[in-house]
Amino acid sequence: MASQTPTKRDGDSGLDAYRLSWLTANALLRDGYSWSGNERNVAYLNLPSMPMANVSGVAGLDLIDDARALALADWDGDGDLDIWMTQRTGPSARLLLNQSRNAHQSIQLRLRTNSGNRDAIGARVALHLGGDNRYQTARAGSGYLSQSSKWLHFGLGNYDGPLQVTVTWPNGEHERFDNFSSRGKYMLNQGTGKALRKAHRDVAVSLNVAELPCTEVTSQARIVPYSQIPFPRMVLNNKKGGRVVLGMPTSAPTLMLLWASWCNSCAVEMKLLATSQNEIKKSGLNIVAVSVDGLDQTKAASKDQTDRFLRRLKFPYASFSGDQSVIDQLEVLHRSLVDTHLPLPLPASVLLDRHGRIAAIYRGPVDVTTLLNDVQQLTRKDERPVSASIPFGGGDFSLTPPVVMDPIQVALTFYQGDQSVHARNYMRQLIHIAETKAVGHENLNRGELHYFFATLLEESGQVKDAVHAYKYALSANPEKWEAHRNLASLYYQQDQWKGALPHLQKSGQFL
Repeated sequence: MASQTPTKRDGDSGLDAYRLSWLTANALLRDGYSWSGNERNVAYLNLPSMPMANVSGVAGLDLIDDARALALADWDGDGDLDIWMTQRTGPSARLLLNQSRNAHQSIQLRLRTNSGNRDAIGARVALHLGGDNRYQTARAGSGYLSQSSKWLHFGLGNYDGPLQVTVTWPNGEHERFDNFSSRGKYMLNQGTGKALRKAHRDVAVSLNVAELPCTEVTSQARIVPYSQIPFPRMVLNNKKGGRVVLGMPTSAPTLMLLWASWCNSCAVEMKLLATSQNEIKKSGLNIVAVSVDGLDQTKAASKDQTDRFLRRLKFPYASFSGDQSVIDQLEVLHRSLVDTHLPLPLPASVLLDRHGRIAAIYRGPVDVTTLLNDVQQLTRKDERPVSASIPFGGGDFSLTPPVVMDPIQVALTFYQGDQSVHARNYMRQLIHIAETKAVGHENLNRGELHYFFATLLEESGQVKDAVHAYKYALSANPEKWEAHRNLASLYYQQDQWKGALPHLQKSGQFL
């Protein structure tokens, strides 16, 4: 799925292909595909003088989890190795207890050096069992993002003869230990030649096997972004002459509700909103219902059917028709705020604060109580606490707030989704917000906004406008070497040598 790291650079092609492969892999993951291709975990048993045997099923390791990392440790202290596994999908961590009947038929060794490399990382240990030798190396990590126990575990099985150990320490010295009285755990201190027995835990760890509770899979969710992202400006009209502009500052919060007359869940939610009209009006919330009837050709409904649907529900709020452009923009916003790129269900709604910023996205129906609570939070103050964005309880995040999302990422998502026109329109909106220092966006980087807008204009062939945008970027940040470079390139393409030369020189100066 992803290519090997380039070891020899052939121009930029090898590096570009490598980046593209990772972008493709990550796109598949965000679309809900498995990293491992839905392959079950595999375990092999090393048999003497025979091919390895696949024991995945009988060992209980053939899990369908999208597993990533594995660590070995005697977690319950019974002398055999247990397994900790982490997964990209849930459950994020699993403990697999070794219930072997041969517990305590092992010897575990921990190494200590005299100085420096205290844990003797890199030391080579040889266990001599009569004529059979077994080897392990002390490691600081193994596999992907994994660190197993520093106790080196040797299974002994039915062997009951004398034990001898030879350690090759990191400094190259060889040392033999042979005073092992029985199975168990021993410390091997460099230079002593004697194994120091360590007692097992006085109290055994009691870990009871239990069924893993499964959360019901649902497409419904309440998403509250921590970053205050401007909603793309949208103009909606209806056949009665009504008109509304979303994404602009208003006197009150607004709920944009996507619905269809053939959607039963939409009917239930809209009926509840209708019967709660007094409470909603008291909260100051405006509701804008946007019908997507007709966009799905298999479930198309006429305008008369749509009107009858609204009359039957006695829906008291303004209703408009949405086109594919509305859906496309909402899908991009959704993908910008969540890592998993699943399509928006119906109904779906977006809560906007009075400054035209996204306050919440509701996948599926939202109950009126939740909606009014969210509206109440908006009226208290412009800045939302971090805790409002977190769907579960926990510690105080005030000292380590998450990184604020740059709204340019939304425009980039538009561009990556082949929506270049929406990307340019959104950048114009962001530039206006930055130039007017709109509430919550006083610190937007004007230079970066103009620069990215210029790259979009250049890519679409609007060279004259791109030149002006690069100049605006340089007026905000004269040391933006990429803008100097690109501007020099545009002048060069137009045979304007005098215009290109100073920017070419400055691009090297600020690089």
